[in-house]
Amino acid sequence: MADSMLRRASARGLIAGLATTSLLLVACGDDDGGNNGRVPSMLTQAPASGEARSGGGAPEIDELFWSPRNPMPGRVIEAEALVSDPDGDRTDVAYRWLADDGRRLGEGPRFDTDGLEPGDTIELVAVASDGDLESEPYAVEILLGEQAAAIDLVAIDAPEDARPGARLEAVVETTDDSQPFEIVYEWRVGNQVVGEDDELDTTDIAPGLPIVLSARLAFEDHTTRPVRSTPLTLSGDGAPRIASAPPNTLEGGVFRYQLRVSGASPEAGVRYVVAEGPEGMTVDAQSGLVVWRPAADQRGRFDVEVQALDRFGSGAAQTFSIDVDDPAPPASAR
Repeated sequence: MADSMLRRASARGLIAGLATTSLLLVACGDDDGGNNGRVPSMLTQAPASGEARSGGGAPEIDELFWSPRNPMPGRVIEAEALVSDPDGDRTDVAYRWLADDGRRLGEGPRFDTDGLEPGDTIELVAVASDGDLESEPYAVEILLGEQAAAIDLVAIDAPEDARPGARLEAVVETTDDSQPFEIVYEWRVGNQVVGEDDELDTTDIAPGLPIVLSARLAFEDHTTRPVRSTPLTLSGDGAPRIASAPPNTLEGGVFRYQLRVSGASPEAGVRYVVAEGPEGMTVDAQSGLVVWRPAADQRGRFDVEVQALDRFGSGAAQTFSIDVDDPAPPASAR
Protein backbone atom coordinates (compact mmCIF):
# COMPACT_ATOMS: atom_id res chain seq x y z
CA MET A 1 0.00 0.00 0.00
CA ALA A 2 2.85 2.44 0.82
CA ASP A 3 4.35 1.74 -2.57
CA SER A 4 1.01 2.61 -4.26
CA MET A 5 0.73 5.92 -2.34
CA LEU A 6 4.28 6.84 -3.33
CA ARG A 7 3.47 6.34 -7.01
CA ARG A 8 0.34 8.54 -6.76
CA ALA A 9 2.30 11.34 -5.04
CA SER A 10 4.98 11.26 -7.70
CA ALA A 11 2.36 11.58 -10.45
CA ARG A 12 0.77 14.61 -8.74
CA GLY A 13 4.21 16.25 -8.46
CA LEU A 14 4.89 15.71 -12.13
CA ILE A 15 1.57 17.25 -13.20
CA ALA A 16 2.13 20.26 -10.92
CA GLY A 17 5.60 20.76 -12.40
CA LEU A 18 4.25 20.71 -15.91
CA ALA A 19 1.59 23.28 -15.04
CA THR A 20 4.16 25.56 -13.42
CA THR A 21 6.39 25.33 -16.47
CA SER A 22 3.46 26.22 -18.75
CA LEU A 23 2.59 29.28 -16.70
CA LEU A 24 6.19 30.50 -16.80
CA LEU A 25 6.29 30.13 -20.59
CA VAL A 26 3.06 32.10 -21.04
CA ALA A 27 4.36 34.88 -18.77
CA CYS A 28 7.58 35.12 -20.76
CA GLY A 29 5.51 35.66 -23.91
CA ASP A 30 4.00 38.94 -22.53
CA ASP A 31 7.31 40.42 -21.30
CA ASP A 32 8.18 42.24 -24.55
CA GLY A 33 4.98 44.25 -24.95
CA GLY A 34 3.95 42.40 -28.12
CA ASN A 35 6.99 43.50 -30.15
CA ASN A 36 8.27 39.94 -30.72
CA GLY A 37 4.98 38.05 -30.67
CA ARG A 38 3.84 35.64 -27.98
CA VAL A 39 5.14 32.23 -26.81
CA PRO A 40 2.22 29.75 -27.03
CA SER A 41 1.10 27.92 -23.93
CA MET A 42 1.75 24.18 -23.64
CA LEU A 43 -1.76 23.70 -22.28
CA THR A 44 -3.91 25.83 -24.66
CA GLN A 45 -3.51 27.24 -28.19
CA ALA A 46 -2.36 30.94 -28.09
CA PRO A 47 -4.40 33.53 -30.09
CA ALA A 48 -2.93 34.59 -33.42
CA SER A 49 -0.83 37.77 -33.51
CA GLY A 50 -1.91 41.00 -35.29
CA GLU A 51 0.31 40.16 -38.23
CA ALA A 52 -1.26 36.77 -38.61
CA ARG A 53 -4.77 38.28 -38.54
CA SER A 54 -4.02 40.81 -41.27
CA GLY A 55 -2.23 38.33 -43.49
CA GLY A 56 0.74 40.68 -44.04
CA GLY A 57 3.06 43.28 -42.57
CA ALA A 58 2.58 46.76 -41.21
CA PRO A 59 2.54 49.81 -43.49
CA GLU A 60 5.75 51.76 -43.93
CA ILE A 61 6.41 55.46 -44.47
CA ASP A 62 8.89 55.79 -47.32
CA GLU A 63 9.31 59.55 -47.24
CA LEU A 64 7.89 62.63 -45.55
CA PHE A 65 7.38 65.89 -47.44
CA TRP A 66 6.54 69.37 -46.22
CA SER A 67 5.77 72.63 -47.97
CA PRO A 68 7.17 75.22 -48.15
CA ARG A 69 10.57 73.54 -47.94
CA ASN A 70 12.14 76.56 -46.22
CA PRO A 71 9.34 77.89 -44.02
CA MET A 72 9.47 81.11 -42.08
CA PRO A 73 7.65 82.11 -38.90
CA GLY A 74 4.05 83.02 -39.53
CA ARG A 75 3.65 80.56 -42.43
CA VAL A 76 1.45 77.46 -42.52
CA ILE A 77 3.40 74.25 -43.15
CA GLU A 78 1.64 71.38 -44.90
CA ALA A 79 2.88 67.79 -44.50
CA GLU A 80 2.36 64.74 -46.70
CA ALA A 81 3.71 61.21 -46.21
CA LEU A 82 4.50 58.68 -48.95
CA VAL A 83 3.21 55.35 -47.58
CA SER A 84 3.50 51.76 -48.83
CA ASP A 85 1.56 48.79 -47.46
CA PRO A 86 2.48 45.17 -48.27
CA ASP A 87 -1.21 44.18 -48.39
CA GLY A 88 -2.36 47.17 -50.40
CA ASP A 89 -4.64 48.19 -47.55
CA ARG A 90 -5.97 51.71 -47.22
CA THR A 91 -3.80 53.67 -44.80
CA ASP A 92 -4.23 56.76 -42.67
CA VAL A 93 -1.40 58.95 -41.43
CA ALA A 94 -1.28 60.72 -38.07
CA TYR A 95 0.97 63.79 -37.86
CA ARG A 96 2.43 65.37 -34.72
CA TRP A 97 4.33 68.64 -34.49
CA LEU A 98 6.78 68.87 -31.58
CA ALA A 99 9.02 71.59 -30.17
CA ASP A 100 12.73 70.90 -29.76
CA ASP A 101 12.08 70.19 -26.06
CA GLY A 102 9.46 67.56 -26.87
CA ARG A 103 6.36 69.67 -26.24
CA ARG A 104 3.47 68.86 -28.54
CA LEU A 105 2.64 71.93 -30.66
CA GLY A 106 -0.08 70.54 -32.86
CA GLU A 107 -1.58 67.62 -34.76
CA GLY A 108 -2.76 67.04 -38.30
CA PRO A 109 -1.21 67.68 -41.73
CA ARG A 110 -1.24 71.51 -41.36
CA PHE A 111 0.65 73.54 -38.76
CA ASP A 112 0.61 77.33 -38.32
CA THR A 113 4.02 78.61 -37.18
CA ASP A 114 2.60 81.92 -35.99
CA GLY A 115 4.27 82.84 -32.70
CA LEU A 116 7.51 80.98 -33.37
CA GLU A 117 10.85 82.67 -34.04
CA PRO A 118 13.47 82.39 -36.79
CA GLY A 119 15.92 79.61 -35.88
CA ASP A 120 13.32 77.54 -34.00
CA THR A 121 13.34 73.83 -34.82
CA ILE A 122 10.14 71.82 -35.24
CA GLU A 123 10.05 68.02 -35.23
CA LEU A 124 7.43 66.50 -37.52
CA VAL A 125 6.52 62.89 -36.63
CA ALA A 126 4.28 60.74 -38.84
CA VAL A 127 2.80 57.29 -38.15
CA ALA A 128 0.84 55.31 -40.77
CA SER A 129 -1.90 52.81 -39.89
CA ASP A 130 -3.93 50.34 -41.92
CA GLY A 131 -6.51 49.99 -39.15
CA ASP A 132 -4.74 47.01 -37.57
CA LEU A 133 -1.01 47.62 -37.66
CA GLU A 134 1.02 50.80 -37.40
CA SER A 135 4.27 51.80 -39.05
CA GLU A 136 7.36 52.81 -37.20
CA PRO A 137 7.37 56.58 -36.48
CA TYR A 138 9.05 58.63 -39.19
CA ALA A 139 10.50 61.92 -37.94
CA VAL A 140 12.11 64.95 -39.60
CA GLU A 141 13.38 68.26 -38.24
CA ILE A 142 12.29 71.54 -39.83
CA LEU A 143 14.26 74.74 -39.23
CA LEU A 144 12.41 78.04 -39.46
CA GLY A 145 14.32 80.60 -41.51
CA GLU A 146 14.53 84.34 -41.35
CA GLN A 147 11.42 86.32 -42.11
CA ALA A 148 11.08 87.09 -45.81
CA ALA A 149 10.82 90.58 -47.17
CA ALA A 150 7.43 92.23 -46.82
CA ILE A 151 5.78 95.28 -48.37
CA ASP A 152 5.93 98.43 -46.27
CA LEU A 153 4.28 100.87 -48.68
CA VAL A 154 2.36 100.93 -51.95
CA ALA A 155 1.65 104.35 -53.47
CA ILE A 156 0.96 106.03 -56.82
CA ASP A 157 3.36 108.70 -58.06
CA ALA A 158 1.38 111.10 -60.27
CA PRO A 159 1.89 114.60 -61.65
CA GLU A 160 0.12 117.38 -59.80
CA ASP A 161 -3.45 117.83 -61.06
CA ALA A 162 -3.07 114.69 -63.20
CA ARG A 163 -5.54 114.52 -66.07
CA PRO A 164 -6.43 111.74 -68.51
CA GLY A 165 -3.31 110.90 -70.49
CA ALA A 166 -0.94 111.38 -67.55
CA ARG A 167 1.52 108.57 -66.82
CA LEU A 168 1.33 107.11 -63.32
CA GLU A 169 4.24 105.30 -61.65
CA ALA A 170 4.11 102.62 -58.95
CA VAL A 171 6.00 103.16 -55.69
CA VAL A 172 6.63 99.99 -53.64
CA GLU A 173 8.84 99.92 -50.54
CA THR A 174 9.87 96.61 -48.91
CA THR A 175 11.46 95.65 -45.59
CA ASP A 176 14.40 93.77 -47.15
CA ASP A 177 15.92 93.89 -50.63
CA SER A 178 18.59 91.22 -50.02
CA GLN A 179 16.27 88.32 -50.90
CA PRO A 180 15.35 87.48 -54.49
CA PHE A 181 11.75 88.32 -55.37
CA GLU A 182 9.69 89.96 -58.08
CA ILE A 183 7.03 92.62 -57.59
CA VAL A 184 3.67 91.81 -59.17
CA TYR A 185 1.67 94.94 -60.06
CA GLU A 186 -2.05 95.30 -60.72
CA TRP A 187 -3.85 98.55 -61.59
CA ARG A 188 -7.62 98.57 -61.25
CA VAL A 189 -10.46 100.94 -62.07
CA GLY A 190 -13.49 99.52 -60.31
CA ASN A 191 -13.50 95.77 -60.98
CA GLN A 192 -11.50 96.06 -64.20
CA VAL A 193 -7.76 95.44 -64.42
CA VAL A 194 -6.28 98.21 -66.59
CA GLY A 195 -2.54 97.52 -66.20
CA GLU A 196 0.06 95.09 -64.87
CA ASP A 197 3.31 97.06 -65.18
CA ASP A 198 5.06 99.52 -62.90
CA GLU A 199 3.62 102.38 -65.00
CA LEU A 200 0.11 103.15 -66.22
CA ASP A 201 -1.02 105.21 -69.22
CA THR A 202 -4.30 106.92 -68.24
CA THR A 203 -5.34 108.02 -71.73
CA ASP A 204 -8.53 105.93 -71.65
CA ILE A 205 -9.47 106.53 -68.00
CA ALA A 206 -12.18 109.10 -67.33
CA PRO A 207 -11.78 111.84 -64.71
CA GLY A 208 -13.31 111.12 -61.32
CA LEU A 209 -12.90 107.34 -61.48
CA PRO A 210 -10.78 105.91 -58.63
CA ILE A 211 -7.55 104.19 -59.70
CA VAL A 212 -6.07 101.66 -57.25
CA LEU A 213 -2.64 100.02 -57.40
CA SER A 214 -1.96 96.72 -55.62
CA ALA A 215 1.40 94.95 -55.31
CA ARG A 216 2.58 91.50 -54.21
CA LEU A 217 6.02 89.98 -53.71
CA ALA A 218 6.60 86.76 -55.66
CA PHE A 219 9.23 84.45 -54.13
CA GLU A 220 10.39 81.13 -55.51
CA ASP A 221 7.82 79.10 -53.56
CA HIS A 222 5.06 81.57 -52.65
CA THR A 223 3.50 84.96 -53.27
CA THR A 224 2.53 87.40 -50.56
CA ARG A 225 -0.92 88.88 -50.10
CA PRO A 226 -1.61 92.08 -52.07
CA VAL A 227 -1.11 95.48 -50.48
CA ARG A 228 -3.20 98.32 -51.97
CA SER A 229 -2.55 102.00 -52.44
CA THR A 230 -4.79 104.92 -51.62
CA PRO A 231 -7.13 105.52 -54.60
CA LEU A 232 -6.21 108.29 -57.03
CA THR A 233 -8.65 110.11 -59.31
CA LEU A 234 -7.76 112.09 -62.42
CA SER A 235 -8.87 115.71 -62.50
CA GLY A 236 -10.81 117.24 -65.34
CA ASP A 237 -13.65 119.58 -66.17
CA GLY A 238 -16.12 116.74 -66.11
CA ALA A 239 -18.46 115.55 -68.80
CA PRO A 240 -19.39 118.02 -71.54
CA ARG A 241 -22.63 120.00 -71.20
CA ILE A 242 -24.61 121.38 -74.11
CA ALA A 243 -24.73 125.15 -73.75
CA SER A 244 -26.47 126.12 -77.02
CA ALA A 245 -30.17 126.34 -77.90
CA PRO A 246 -31.77 125.22 -81.20
CA PRO A 247 -33.42 127.74 -83.55
CA ASN A 248 -37.20 127.99 -83.76
CA THR A 249 -37.51 128.30 -87.51
CA LEU A 250 -36.08 127.11 -90.76
CA GLU A 251 -34.09 129.48 -92.91
CA GLY A 252 -34.66 129.11 -96.61
CA GLY A 253 -36.32 125.77 -95.98
CA VAL A 254 -33.24 124.41 -94.13
CA PHE A 255 -32.73 123.72 -90.42
CA ARG A 256 -29.25 124.63 -89.19
CA TYR A 257 -28.11 124.31 -85.61
CA GLN A 258 -24.55 124.81 -84.30
CA LEU A 259 -24.08 122.78 -81.10
CA ARG A 260 -21.73 124.22 -78.47
CA VAL A 261 -20.57 122.62 -75.23
CA SER A 262 -19.03 123.71 -71.95
CA GLY A 263 -17.32 121.89 -69.11
CA ALA A 264 -15.16 119.69 -71.35
CA SER A 265 -11.38 119.85 -71.39
CA PRO A 266 -9.62 120.00 -74.76
CA GLU A 267 -8.30 116.46 -74.28
CA ALA A 268 -11.82 115.14 -73.83
CA GLY A 269 -12.26 114.79 -77.60
CA VAL A 270 -15.96 115.69 -77.77
CA ARG A 271 -17.98 114.10 -80.56
CA TYR A 272 -21.58 114.84 -81.59
CA VAL A 273 -24.32 112.42 -82.63
CA VAL A 274 -28.00 112.61 -83.60
CA ALA A 275 -29.63 109.97 -81.40
CA GLU A 276 -33.14 110.67 -82.75
CA GLY A 277 -34.43 112.85 -85.57
CA PRO A 278 -36.18 112.98 -88.93
CA GLU A 279 -34.82 111.18 -91.93
CA GLY A 280 -32.10 113.16 -93.62
CA MET A 281 -30.89 115.05 -90.53
CA THR A 282 -27.09 114.96 -90.10
CA VAL A 283 -24.52 116.33 -87.69
CA ASP A 284 -20.79 116.90 -88.13
CA ALA A 285 -19.26 114.69 -85.44
CA GLN A 286 -16.33 117.09 -84.95
CA SER A 287 -17.87 120.56 -85.29
CA GLY A 288 -21.38 119.85 -84.02
CA LEU A 289 -23.24 121.48 -86.94
CA VAL A 290 -26.72 119.97 -87.38
CA VAL A 291 -28.29 120.28 -90.85
CA TRP A 292 -31.69 119.12 -92.15
CA ARG A 293 -33.59 119.97 -95.33
CA PRO A 294 -37.16 118.66 -95.00
CA ALA A 295 -38.50 116.78 -97.99
CA ALA A 296 -41.81 117.70 -99.59
CA ASP A 297 -43.62 114.96 -97.69
CA GLN A 298 -42.04 115.83 -94.31
CA ARG A 299 -44.62 118.02 -92.63
CA GLY A 300 -45.67 118.31 -89.02
CA ARG A 301 -43.76 118.02 -85.73
CA PHE A 302 -40.47 116.08 -85.49
CA ASP A 303 -38.73 115.15 -82.22
CA VAL A 304 -34.95 115.45 -82.10
CA GLU A 305 -32.29 114.30 -79.63
CA VAL A 306 -28.67 115.32 -80.06
CA GLN A 307 -25.76 114.23 -77.83
CA ALA A 308 -22.30 115.55 -77.02
CA LEU A 309 -20.01 112.78 -75.74
CA ASP A 310 -16.39 112.72 -74.65
CA ARG A 311 -14.06 109.87 -75.52
CA PHE A 312 -14.94 108.08 -72.29
CA GLY A 313 -18.62 107.86 -73.25
CA SER A 314 -19.78 110.52 -70.78
CA GLY A 315 -21.73 113.50 -71.93
CA ALA A 316 -25.10 115.21 -72.22
CA ALA A 317 -28.21 115.01 -74.38
CA GLN A 318 -30.56 117.72 -75.59
CA THR A 319 -34.10 117.15 -76.88
CA PHE A 320 -36.31 119.52 -78.84
CA SER A 321 -38.99 119.55 -81.55
CA ILE A 322 -39.16 121.06 -85.03
CA ASP A 323 -42.46 122.10 -86.61
CA VAL A 324 -42.61 122.08 -90.38
CA ASP A 325 -45.69 123.79 -91.81
CA ASP A 326 -47.24 123.29 -95.21
CA PRO A 327 -45.96 125.87 -97.70
CA ALA A 328 -48.25 128.81 -98.36
CA PRO A 329 -50.41 128.49 -101.50
CA PRO A 330 -49.14 130.47 -104.48
CA ALA A 331 -50.75 133.89 -105.14
CA SER A 332 -53.63 133.83 -107.67
CA ALA A 333 -52.95 135.40 -111.03
CA ARG A 334 -54.90 138.58 -111.96
